[in-house]
Amino acid sequence: MDVPEGAKFIFFVVPVFLVSIGLIYFFFKNDSSDEGLNSIDKQIQEAEEISGSQSNTEDIDFEEFKIETIEEGEGKEAEAGDEVSVHYIGTLKDGTKFDSSYDRGEPFTFTIGIGQVIQGWDQGIVGMKVGEKRILEIPSELGYGEAGQGSIPRNAGLIFETELVSINSGN
Repeated sequence: MDVPEGAKFIFFVVPVFLVSIGLIYFFFKNDSSDEGLNSIDKQIQEAEEISGSQSNTEDIDFEEFKIETIEEGEGKEAEAGDEVSVHYIGTLKDGTKFDSSYDRGEPFTFTIGIGQVIQGWDQGIVGMKVGEKRILEIPSELGYGEAGQGSIPRNAGLIFETELVSINSGN
């Protein structure tokens, strides 16, 4: 008995179509659209947690800018417009060192207050005297902020151990 070509197609496609509809119904029958969206939100949240994405930055950032003088210096205080040379060690809040002028064997030189450095440095070096050592705890908004920089993650608070080596008055 010969079955016409069109009949073969119908006998094959119709059952496949019906099985597909049944499977779709089975998978989604207990899932209202709100529950589906909640499930998607939950999966996104879990993925962010797994990938280390941090919506809360309290573990890596500081709430406020702090200056602690650990050794007094002598002479004139550094002020905006002065070119200064500073030795430093830069670390993240967790203690990871990301930079050090001591490792390079020479201090870093910049002019205070003209945007050559992060705002935390412009604010934290003002008032230092030659030989003075300070620890600066710099919140991310006065550091590299949302962008981060090199090995410094975004929204990271920074700790700098600084030592003012020299002041070359700009005035």
